[in-house]
Amino acid sequence: MKFLVLMTFLCPLLASGETRSLALERLLKKDLWDTPITTFAEAAKGGGFQWLSSQKQALRATRGKVTLFGGPVGEVVVRSKKDTISSLSASLYNRGDDGNMKKDEFTALRDAWVRRISDFTEIEPQPYKSRSAVDLERLIWRGGSSAFLLEASLKDGSGAPEFLRLRLAPNAATTHAPKTANRFSLRSNLTSKPNGDIYLENVPMVDQGKKGYCAVASAERIMRYYGNPIDQHEMAQIAQSSAARGTSLALMVDALKKAVGKLNTRTLVLYEYPKGLADSDRDIRTYNLGLKEYMRDVRSYNKLAEEAGKQVFSVSRERVINMSYFMAKCDGPLYARVMEEKSSFRRFKQKITEYIDQGIPVAWALQLGMFKEGKLPQMYGGHMRLIIGYNERTSELIYSDSWGDGHGFKRMPTAHAFCMTNAIMVLPPTR
Repeated sequence: MKFLVLMTFLCPLLASGETRSLALERLLKKDLWDTPITTFAEAAKGGGFQWLSSQKQALRATRGKVTLFGGPVGEVVVRSKKDTISSLSASLYNRGDDGNMKKDEFTALRDAWVRRISDFTEIEPQPYKSRSAVDLERLIWRGGSSAFLLEASLKDGSGAPEFLRLRLAPNAATTHAPKTANRFSLRSNLTSKPNGDIYLENVPMVDQGKKGYCAVASAERIMRYYGNPIDQHEMAQIAQSSAARGTSLALMVDALKKAVGKLNTRTLVLYEYPKGLADSDRDIRTYNLGLKEYMRDVRSYNKLAEEAGKQVFSVSRERVINMSYFMAKCDGPLYARVMEEKSSFRRFKQKITEYIDQGIPVAWALQLGMFKEGKLPQMYGGHMRLIIGYNERTSELIYSDSWGDGHGFKRMPTAHAFCMTNAIMVLPPTR
């Protein structure tokens, strides 16, 4: 079996071709699962691998930097547990990054990868069945210490290709379902610092790239934090996300509610603004109540803005100002004065504290652009990130964006966060 041959980490070979890229199979050695991830990172230089976070628990390479078994691959993610490599996944096709693909082309691509993996391992694949969030066609190659799992997914109904990926893991890891955390064990991730910071450690980082996958990337991080290795492409399929349009908040909540049986979680919306925004089944009364609340807040803002000589916004019973436009154009500190006086601000803080103290991260849907946050891949519009902590002493929230290294641990005043919020929700484990 070729993948059991001892290979050196010192001189990884480069695949031939116009662009020099790392031939990843050169690093798949017998003791891969005993290899420190920092050693792998050193050996994989030239493959474009970058750390996903400052904790150096995972590496990511993007398309064009790596080949595998002579074929091109997209995103490659290498993860670790206790500093040694625990898994490797390679995207061979996904709708979000690569666009739509015809079914016959997808079948040909899958068959080509079956041949590549079979040639490399010198083993014939076997069907593999295991519980998953979406329907998958799976083949597995087992041998020695490693297992190669090829997973193909087609969209329900239309049969349109969603993704094709290859996962590598220790053989033992594929013989039983992943062990997910229970609510009691999650509290062990809670950390307190002398400066008043209280936050969750060990929340995995992913990089959504340039796709509008912030919601599904946030959901992937929560699931991985619980021990469920689902990825954003599966979540995108569940949530019917578009890489260009992203995910409607109401649709995302609906989709997560449908998937909770498979994911062993629940979906709880803790706060939404305006009321009914996260509920696709809202009735007209709820919708109107939400609009009235929003219009009332804009009028309160206008009073302060007029006194301060700032821009005011025209609103009436016949005219409702676009919320995204208002949030991008209003004076943030003035708007914060309005929002801080609301009783819902106290409930907002209370719910975040309640769930963080249980070890549960909070998904935060918001509008960017009201307050400066430094350099972000996206500066305006709808976004979802994770709240992972708080500091009552400084009145700040601690949060994390799904954009890789440098975005894992940030803070802002809680009042500013409340002004930007469309909804906060949690996906607590059912156990």
